[in-house]
Amino acid sequence: MSQNPIELTKPEWSIMKVLWEKGPSAARNVEAELKNTRNWAYSTVNTMLRRLETKGVLATDQIGKVTFYRPVITEKKAKRSAVKQLCEKLFGGSTEPLMKFLLENEKVSEQHFREIQELIDERRSK
Repeated sequence: MSQNPIELTKPEWSIMKVLWEKGPSAARNVEAELKNTRNWAYSTVNTMLRRLETKGVLATDQIGKVTFYRPVITEKKAKRSAVKQLCEKLFGGSTEPLMKFLLENEKVSEQHFREIQELIDERRSK
């Protein structure tokens, strides 16, 4: 996969999450997994899977007449790319203003604050 940013729409994230959680799947299986949250037709799911393959984030394996789609990027890599794009778009490419903004404007439980502090302390000691 090239170093180009991974740009996924919200519906594409839904499909990728299914594939990250379930592993290689046929379009019918992806459609069934999304039935409760997204009432998409089979043709819609199939079109989106092919679009994700074109974007280079999915690969296919043919078994008989069934095409199985599998992620070629990890969820972590996709999230990293999305956060990087957000930082570039809103914070001049820097993560520090993003972290500061989130801590100042979002509710953080005491438990999550301790976990964040532990991550900061670990990072400082490296």
